[in-house]
Amino acid sequence: MRKESYVKHCPGHKDSKGESAPWCIMDHSDGKILSSHKTEAEAKKHLRDMKIHGGNIMSFREAKNLDDLLDKSKEKNKKKDEEIPLSVFEDTENAIDEQTEECDREHEVVEDHRDIQKG
Repeated sequence: MRKESYVKHCPGHKDSKGESAPWCIMDHSDGKILSSHKTEAEAKKHLRDMKIHGGNIMSFREAKNLDDLLDKSKEKNKKKDEEIPLSVFEDTENAIDEQTEECDREHEVVEDHRDIQKG
């Protein structure tokens, strides 16, 4: 069974600014509050964003130092780079080359037209 963080109603909870924030995102492993929000919708959106952007993001509590966080970030970005197929880059490069050639042809037509007008 996969455990995940979850949204929980925490009546009376206040955020770091001292404002009411009764909707909390709880850490499944230790039950600590990861973040708190004014509305349930805000909390659910933040939880979705956390899952989309990270899943494996190391929290500040888990990190021993800044290097741990940086290493985790580099590892994650490297994995993302590996997931992009080379054909995507080749297709993009070909499209840029085609657009450049088209612009060059249009430029030549304009120059030819100017020459004819000067003629």
